[in-house]
This record gives sequence, C-alpha cells and structure tokens, in this order.
Amino acid sequence: MPGITTSDVTALGHIKAEGMAADSTKVYVLRANAPKPPRVSKKSSNQSTGTGTGTTGTPPLTVSTFCAYNKISDAMAAKWTIAKRGRGITFRGEGSSTRQRTVAIPIGGGFYCFSCDRATFATYGSALGLKGTLTETEAKKAFMGASAPKPGTAKAITTTGSVSSMYDPTKKGDLAASEAGWSLTEAILLMAAPTP
Repeated sequence: MPGITTSDVTALGHIKAEGMAADSTKVYVLRANAPKPPRVSKKSSNQSTGTGTGTTGTPPLTVSTFCAYNKISDAMAAKWTIAKRGRGITFRGEGSSTRQRTVAIPIGGGFYCFSCDRATFATYGSALGLKGTLTETEAKKAFMGASAPKPGTAKAITTTGSVSSMYDPTKKGDLAASEAGWSLTEAILLMAAPTP
C-alpha cells in the first residue's frame, strides 16, 4: 500500500496472509463489523509533482489503515495518529428492554453474533441452535457482521406469516427433516489458513 513501509507494517501489527500459519486457538474472520481494530493515519513522505501555474507539488498523501489493539503505542511512536477508535460488540441480553436481543451461533471456532427478534428466539431458538448467552471465554471469540464465516439462513412459512433467521450449521439436518418446511441457505466458511 502506498505510504506504508515495512517498518510501519510491524509497528501496526499487520500480518501478511502468506505469513500466516493455522492456529486452532484463534478465530479467523473476514470483514467483521465488530470487533473492529482502531484506525490510524499519517501523512506520508510521498509527494507528487504539481501541475498548473504556481504549484510546486501536491501535499503529502494521507494514509489511513487499521492498527492492532496491542500496537497503539508502537504506532504512535512511528508517527501514526488515532483517526478512529476500535469497536467492540454490544450484547443486548434477556434483561434488555429492546424488541431484539443478541444471540450467537458457534461457527469457525468462534461465535457469530446478531440481533434476533425476541419472539423468534423464544419460539425457534432451540431448533435453530441459537445461543442466548455466552461465557466469558466464548465472548472473547465473538464477532458480528462478518462476510465469513457466516451462518446460513433458515426461512419458513408460519400460520401468522413467516420466520427468517440464521441457524447453527450443525442443525441443518434436523431443520431439513422438520415438518416446518424450512428453506435453508448454506453457511459461508473460511478456508484454513495456509501452513508455512
């Protein structure tokens, strides 16, 4: 990426995909909405030649990228500034007054969290494999809005309309065999990280 040096990559905690090794203790996600690392920025020393009367060049390019949560001090020492704070997951539980609550589905070694209508959870949560609570250890592996891994969707016609929700991939056989007539889409999984 223009404006980011090899030393910046180290300071920011970036890991090149080809350098990754599979680690069963880690959760790998693609483009999650949360948690999301802080965004940092700085002006690079790259300048382009100006054109037109009275110009001597354009200002340095401002570069913006993500920074690992445990590399903020290193990034600041390398002249990066925090442009946007990181984002965690907000869990809305049983005691919340909202119409929706946060539920989770185990997938890809972690827990895909999303908002679910309380009535859907109460009526179909067990059949869909939805978890209403997470342990502290499980919560550390939770993520929201990822492109992958991402559970499939189950839809069914009911006597009062229809119901639609994500479902636990391990429940696929039970849902397919159910008399409720669930229509299912497949989960999107990540390929295993390459080994060196």
